[in-house]
Amino acid sequence: VCGKGTYVRALARDLARALGTRGHVAMLRRTRVGPFDEAAAIGPEALEAATDRDVAVLPVAAALADVPEVRLDAGQAAAVANGNRVLLTGAKAPVALPRAWASHAGRAVAIGHVAAGSFQPDRVLK
Repeated sequence: VCGKGTYVRALARDLARALGTRGHVAMLRRTRVGPFDEAAAIGPEALEAATDRDVAVLPVAAALADVPEVRLDAGQAAAVANGNRVLLTGAKAPVALPRAWASHAGRAVAIGHVAAGSFQPDRVLK
């Protein structure tokens, strides 16, 4: 198990050098990325055969399970969809978050951050 930014091939090279020899990675298999693991994966053939792609393909929100969600009203969502910053209101509105995603009516609208009580989209999802 390794975290983001770990270069397994470079690690193998460095281990070999420390042992006074040379080395390489003969096989590298990613078995998990974030909340997704290979046990739940489907192959291209299964995806092509799926009659309901909405069931076969997970929603964007599934990839963002470990990121705080900011829920927007319709007006805020429209502004964010155009790349604009919106002021978050309400007693539980966050003041600062280094990373967050915005949703409206259960649909992911953007990924961004919260600064000074405003959500700023870094990437708008269409």
